[in-house]
Amino acid sequence: MEQLVPYKGITIYSNNRHVRRATMLYKLQKTRCYNKNNIKYKYYGAKGLTVDYSLREFIAWYLLNIKSCGVRNPTVGRIDHNYGYSFNNIRLESLSDNSKERILRKGNPSKDKTWVISCFKNGIHIGDCFGTRAASTFAGRPKSTIYSLMTTGKEDYLGFSFKRVI
Repeated sequence: MEQLVPYKGITIYSNNRHVRRATMLYKLQKTRCYNKNNIKYKYYGAKGLTVDYSLREFIAWYLLNIKSCGVRNPTVGRIDHNYGYSFNNIRLESLSDNSKERILRKGNPSKDKTWVISCFKNGIHIGDCFGTRAASTFAGRPKSTIYSLMTTGKEDYLGFSFKRVI
């Protein structure tokens, strides 16, 4: 087991899954804030947001907080989105909670991607659905099948076909 130098009384092993996850999360933060080629740079680095700790400090913080957060694979959320990544402005939370908070703050980014879909069985219109998920539930077919049939205009082996209305 490869051991890194202890940091503030915590021995960090590089093959520990929590250390690997913390390293990945740290690299994502750094890339968003400092890499101008990153697609999310305009939301982070271009606004002056920074990462105010080192990888070692972040791993130690992550290991100290992982037990108390109660989530299997937590992500890092900023408490105040006007400020960058610093220990007094971050918390561990589930990806779901992080996404819900963003939707409440900024609105749902995928709402414009939802379509009204007309469902047909053997060429007969059987109903309209709002989005591929609803059409999938309505017809009992996978979402990937709905999308594929909708884009190709073909009928599946059960006689279902779908047409994007809006």
